[in-house]
Amino acid sequence: MSKEKVLPAALALAVSIAWASSAFGQTTLTESASYPATCTNALTCNQPASVTDARNFSTDYTYDAVHGGLLTKMQPAPVPGAPRPLAVYAYQQRYAYVKGPAGTLQQAASPVWVPVSETLCQTAAGSSAPVCDSATPSMITTYEYGANGTANNLFLKGKVVTADGISLRTCYGHDDFGNVLFVTTPGAGQGACQ
Repeated sequence: MSKEKVLPAALALAVSIAWASSAFGQTTLTESASYPATCTNALTCNQPASVTDARNFSTDYTYDAVHGGLLTKMQPAPVPGAPRPLAVYAYQQRYAYVKGPAGTLQQAASPVWVPVSETLCQTAAGSSAPVCDSATPSMITTYEYGANGTANNLFLKGKVVTADGISLRTCYGHDDFGNVLFVTTPGAGQGACQ
């Protein structure tokens, strides 16, 4: 069952949640989220542009207009003017390949969007643009799927985490229903996932 949040236009600008425990004399804490003032794309208009926590620190989000997936998540700077932690996500359309009625391998009629990478980095000091500072370290996770033209249901086959010039691969095996049967550890020295 899926749950969809639909906000009337009058409420789409900001939503606040407040909580407090009067039994302990605590003050009210408020967390708020900002949404687009107008909805021009049904895939992204009900996604928050930013969320502000009780300390008044904001996390900003951007989304892909084509498929609605999260593109960037920029967390608040630890102190004013400092670089902000940033996550950048990339996606790609892939086709599943399954056996047809005659037992031959067939490409699915439509592709699906799958995540292909996640980059953890930081912005330049004082910047509010969701762009990695190339002069600072980053960690990139690349997601691997089956090869095109082979039996491939697009279950995640592996992921490679690269940081400081070192790449570590984790491989996954699934049953026909998508349940994970095994996971190799990054230290297993896997050159590729089978």
